[in-house]
Amino acid sequence: MDEPTIIRIPPDSIAARQYAGRDREVINGVPVGDPTIVRGIAEAYDPRLFEPVKVRDLGGGKYELLDGHHRLAAVKLLELDAIPAIVVESTDDSDRLALQVAANNARAKDDPETLGNCYRQLLDLGKPEAEAARAIGVTVQTAKRYLALTEVTAELRDWHRDGRLPLEVVAMIAEHELSPGAQRKLAEAYIREKAQHPKFQPVDFRLFVDEFSRQLLAGSPTSTQTLLVNP
Repeated sequence: MDEPTIIRIPPDSIAARQYAGRDREVINGVPVGDPTIVRGIAEAYDPRLFEPVKVRDLGGGKYELLDGHHRLAAVKLLELDAIPAIVVESTDDSDRLALQVAANNARAKDDPETLGNCYRQLLDLGKPEAEAARAIGVTVQTAKRYLALTEVTAELRDWHRDGRLPLEVVAMIAEHELSPGAQRKLAEAYIREKAQHPKFQPVDFRLFVDEFSRQLLAGSPTSTQTLLVNP
């Protein structure tokens, strides 16, 4: 395979979008994940060791950044006239997003919630499930569980982050079209049961979630206390 051609282009000719899945702090017009990384790159800048950024050619001397947000921000911080870049053949937004996610994961894997947002955006842009999951570096089954984090309330996401609510349980709850209050009841039931019975596992919760949702849809939900049968 031929080595990619590296060109030098003005930093101001490159447009940088927010990274998929989360809002980042903006430095010199570039959204970045960690400002300290930008300062570190700038302080240790050596043109011989600098990894080129990846861009998409928009025509008319304009480019879109695909990979290298911290590096572009560092070059702008140093007020350099040009930055080494590789022009990538990227046909549409779904390709751009897939490349961006894959490149970011190669350095430091994002959290499940961010990856779930990325997966959703890739699907919305027309990527098949398998390709979208491959882009975020997981199986389709895991990608769907990450996606579940985007379909529950912020409170349940917080409970997942602090370890009270396993991702598998979040996915079970997200499978059903439930109100925020019903989601909370189910989550509380799992947390309560796990605290009382440490051997209680997410798989033991499956029938309870399904029955609770069935009765709720029927208009006569039983209380979580009554429905839950301890293993």
